[in-house]
Amino acid sequence: NYNALTLMPIVRFAWLNRGIVQLYSGVGIGGSVAIYEPTLKGPLATSWKMNFDVTFIGITVGKRWVGYFDIGAGGRGTISAGAGYRFTTNTKR
Repeated sequence: NYNALTLMPIVRFAWLNRGIVQLYSGVGIGGSVAIYEPTLKGPLATSWKMNFDVTFIGITVGKRWVGYFDIGAGGRGTISAGAGYRFTTNTKR
């Protein structure tokens, strides 16, 4: 068994914003704690480590409901994709 919890604030820089399409890059740094069993019936152990994440290029599509796809390196992996909901949007039209 291996469980990890990561807290990583990520700063995103939007460099193209056209209607419902946004291109961005980003960087993040944070820490992780892992809780695991080193042996099958041994006591639980913990380990701490620093994590980073760099997004080279990413794209989001949508206003309130959005889909995203990005390419980068670090704790989130090389390729990341998903969907989300924005609670606030830019009021400029």
